[in-house]
This record gives sequence, structure tokens and C-alpha cells, in this order.
Amino acid sequence: MNSRSGDLEPTTYKSYVSRLNAVLLPAFGDIPAININHHRVDQLVNKRTETVKRNTVSHDIKVLKAILNWAVDRQYLTHNPIARYKRPKDDTAIITPPTDIEARAILAETEPPASIRGGGGLSVARGHLPQASRADARATGRDASHRSLPDRGAGRASRRVW
Repeated sequence: MNSRSGDLEPTTYKSYVSRLNAVLLPAFGDIPAININHHRVDQLVNKRTETVKRNTVSHDIKVLKAILNWAVDRQYLTHNPIARYKRPKDDTAIITPPTDIEARAILAETEPPASIRGGGGLSVARGHLPQASRADARATGRDASHRSLPDRGAGRASRRVW
């Protein structure tokens, strides 16, 4: 991997080396690269998905394919034996945004950064949520009326969050 290390971001390089040492070499290090096949990759995928998300396993396979493609480009291999292998489907969780009441409760639990407490203020170019009502404050158990969150509206004036 050293021949390409100058082209990769340092974090990408470290990630590749880590994944190679922790996952790929233990799984495939004792067999010739040309003998890595879909069945063996399936075994790795099945084993890894027991303990990590499919996204992580998908990245493992992406790195493995990149290494095998590198070997083909430099004529160490005649072909990539898993070139057509389909990586696991994405399992990224969809995180729903909090309701206004939940957002106010979250803000009520946070402390503004020191730079904001000193009067600098945090400006948000997209406006803010309406100030908390007394009912909202009672529902959350906190008085969050002095804080607001940015919304996704366009063309609104900047507002202070704290």
C-alpha cells in the first residue's frame, strides 16, 4: 500500500491499513489472492454481519476489491476474482428529527459553549423555532424559553440560539 499512500488522505490510509490487518488478512491472508472467491467472501460477510453493521462489512469488501484491483493494474493478478461481487446493502439507520418539545428538552439539558456564554452569541442564518410556551416547558420539565433551534426555512434572518 505504500506506493499509493501519497494519493490517499491520511485517515483513509490508516483506515485501509487497519481494515487490512484486523479483517482482511485474518480472513484471506493464508490463501493466494487469485483463490479468493465469492463463496469465501460470503463466509466473511456472514461472520462479520453477526457483530457489525452491513455498512462496515460493505466497506471491508470495498477495500478488498480495491486491493485486488491494484494487483490487477500492476499485473500481479490477471483478473479480480471478486470484481462482480455485490457488497451488502446499506443498513444506515434513518434518524427522525426531534419534535419541538423534544428539541427544547434537549437544549434545556445542554450548556452553551463558553464563547456564547461570554456574549458572542451563535448566529444561525435560517431562523429559529418558536420560543417555548409554558405548556412546552411544563411537558419537558424544563424552562427552555430562552433557547431556540435553527429550522430549515430559507431566507430568514439570523437568530441567536442561546
